[in-house]
Amino acid sequence: MVATTHLTITALTKILIGKIERRIKMRQIVKTINAYTFDELNDSAKSNAMMTISDKIADWNSWWEPVMEQQKDFLSQIGLEDAEISFSLAYVQGDYCNIKCENVDVEKLMKFIDPHKEIVDWEAEEITVEFRTDHHNTVTLYASTDDEKYDKLDKALSNWLYDMEQSFYDDYRKEWEYYTSEESIADLCECRKYEFDEDGELL
Repeated sequence: MVATTHLTITALTKILIGKIERRIKMRQIVKTINAYTFDELNDSAKSNAMMTISDKIADWNSWWEPVMEQQKDFLSQIGLEDAEISFSLAYVQGDYCNIKCENVDVEKLMKFIDPHKEIVDWEAEEITVEFRTDHHNTVTLYASTDDEKYDKLDKALSNWLYDMEQSFYDDYRKEWEYYTSEESIADLCECRKYEFDEDGELL
């Protein structure tokens, strides 16, 4: 008598799948990557790491917010209430810093710009001032004075606004250069325990 073994279709399928899986199973290779602190990197790797960290800093508002708050406080003290400040810092020709303010206390501002009333007797004149900017400084001035004094006042305000925007721009530039200096980035990496591969790529 011949013994026979009966396998169900399901059992045969499992056997075949198992054989196929064993044949196509991929080899797994584990690669070891050495981790370095910022200070342990060579100069080339440090340059790469600094670019990576600088990109991170650019996404954080924290580096420029304290500067802007100080600037707004100063403007408020000299009569520019609720001033708006915008800037671009890409180190290209189109970089700018703009100050916009429609609520100007003329007496406070003129005491700062023309304390001895050498340009115009601002207490005796009816003067309103607005600063409207769009990538260039613009002064909207209304003054009940003669043309010569009006022109002098308009020029003085325009020059003041231009100088102030340049000064504020320099504040942002200096702050950015500080945050992206090698010393500052090294401190940040140590504080946040950042590690890099040998090419300076953040792990």
